[in-house]
Amino acid sequence: MKRFLILAASLLLSFSLLACDEVVENDFEAVVVSEVLLDGTIDIHVVVEDSISSVDALAFIANDVAVATYNKHIDSINLDSMTLTIYLYTSTEAFNDEDNTYGFMVFDVNAPGKPGLSQAENQLTLGS
Repeated sequence: MKRFLILAASLLLSFSLLACDEVVENDFEAVVVSEVLLDGTIDIHVVVEDSISSVDALAFIANDVAVATYNKHIDSINLDSMTLTIYLYTSTEAFNDEDNTYGFMVFDVNAPGKPGLSQAENQLTLGS
């Protein structure tokens, strides 16, 4: 009887957690201005509207955008291996001028032996 109560409580807790909407609160202002999915690649172009003073802050933003993008496309990605690249810009004008001000960060999706999302390359900079 005790096991049944523990099992019932566990199932109730699991269902209540599944019913919650996952809301991600960000401490930064960033806008995805372009998202391109082509033959094994996903390229995301992001304008960071806040003033950034460290490469770590840029990495945080890139990681957050990568996770959100991965979760958004998880059903279409399935088990396919892909490359996800996040390009960061200081303004919409920089994006329009193709001036990749903050650089980029590359992630492997479902790489051999590494299912899911993993960081591959970090070429972030505070720019000029």
